Amino acid sequence: MQTNTYYTYSKNNKMIGHLLLMLPPLLLSSVAISSPSPSSSPPVFDVNGDVLMLGKPYYAFSGGTFLHPLGLCLPYNTNGYTAARNDVVQCPFFKEDSRGFPITFSPIKDDDDGDDEKSRIVRENTFYKVQFSIAGKDSGGEKEDWASKKKRRRFRPAWYLKSGEFPHQMFVAAGPKSISAQFAIKRVRLGYKIVYCVESQSSDRFPTCYWAGFIKNNGYNHLGIGLGALPVQFFFKKENDTCFKDKPCT
Repeated sequence: MQTNTYYTYSKNNKMIGHLLLMLPPLLLSSVAISSPSPSSSPPVFDVNGDVLMLGKPYYAFSGGTFLHPLGLCLPYNTNGYTAARNDVVQCPFFKEDSRGFPITFSPIKDDDDGDDEKSRIVRENTFYKVQFSIAGKDSGGEKEDWASKKKRRRFRPAWYLKSGEFPHQMFVAAGPKSISAQFAIKRVRLGYKIVYCVESQSSDRFPTCYWAGFIKNNGYNHLGIGLGALPVQFFFKKENDTCFKDKPCT
């Protein structure tokens, strides 16, 4: 049974870092995260070649086909599985709208969002908070949690880390902004990988980073890090963009 770590994480924000540092070396990413001068890092591009902007919603595709891409979902929003309903998973192929929920990137500090357009560009190797951008609606069930409240135009649950099924394994989940973790994006092959980093206590060392991959569990590909996580590439697409550049709409 999975353990909900809302209370653990909120009481001791450093606990996750200590757990991750126990992971085997082969799970480490070789990416160097540059926090001093993020403006020097390359921009992150969507499938149309446009740069990603802070606060704008984008689908994050990791599989499927051109006509049926697979984005990121929450299990309770797919086939009724509720044991880990806040876990971030790859949308199942059978889901009617397999694009899932769009995500947004925002600065670690709320007041770091600059006024000029250049400062709002999402860049590689830079720490961000990642949040789902979910259109509010009634869950339609007898029970209702924080992610399915009524009369909200948008929910923006933030990504954080929780204990996985086994030691040396962490799942990415969506929850209150107060327990959000920091992630970065790194170019890899044709797409991008999302990494989670633990900042070093020494100022002259780079953070220790772990790639986020898919961990098979209870019939879903859970986004997570550590034991059993298979590397995955992501491709970003604007929420309101129905066509790929130079491709006909269907």
